[in-house]
Amino acid sequence: MLLDNSTITYSFIRGTVNLPGDMYKPQRQETFEIIQVLAANPTHSLGLEYLKNPDIKGVFRYNIHSLKANIKPTAEAISAGYLVTLKAVGENADLIDLNNTEAATGALAQNEQKEVKFTYTFSKAAKGKTITMELSISYAGKVIKEELIVVNPG
Repeated sequence: MLLDNSTITYSFIRGTVNLPGDMYKPQRQETFEIIQVLAANPTHSLGLEYLKNPDIKGVFRYNIHSLKANIKPTAEAISAGYLVTLKAVGENADLIDLNNTEAATGALAQNEQKEVKFTYTFSKAAKGKTITMELSISYAGKVIKEELIVVNPG
């Protein structure tokens, strides 16, 4: 039974037991009900758009690069939404400046796609080095997917 189109569903088992009784106890009927709260299925598809070999600097300024993550729940509606975070990892993590590190998708219907965007710049010392970022997707406070993103600025 799906309640209010949210992520919590209930599984019911109901029954009635007829007890025949005996010489000392009368015949009676007992009913029972078992209710189990089930968790949501946060299965999703993820599409990433970013430059693998971005230019660090333009003619007059440092270039601002973006990473777009398109996320779509595939199993059921997610009323709490996902929390998407991006952080720099590895030995060259200090060579990238992330302008925003967290984005929430908000409530999503099944197969509704939401785009979250992160922007970042590189320091001049990042030229020719491998920069690794980690994209994490969380649902209800638990990380459900982590993906490494590798870029080689030039």
